[in-house]
Amino acid sequence: MNKHVNIDEETLAKLRDKLGSDEQAMSEFASKAIAEKLAREPQAPKPSAYELGKDIMGKYEGLPADLSRNAEQYLREIFDAKRRG
Repeated sequence: MNKHVNIDEETLAKLRDKLGSDEQAMSEFASKAIAEKLAREPQAPKPSAYELGKDIMGKYEGLPADLSRNAEQYLREIFDAKRRG
């Protein structure tokens, strides 16, 4: 898979001094450097569904407690009421 990265001239010159002009060697060097850096850095844990929604959970009072389980039923009742006028 080919991806392109922008490298400033000074860094590119240092890379060419180290590796020569072989594009494959540069590509392998970059891939290994990125993999090593990612392995060294701790990865932040993915937030749970609760953490993502805690700001809105319980925010609206007066809604049915079973709204998430019976949403279709509640929508049907709303639409039926609108049709009846």
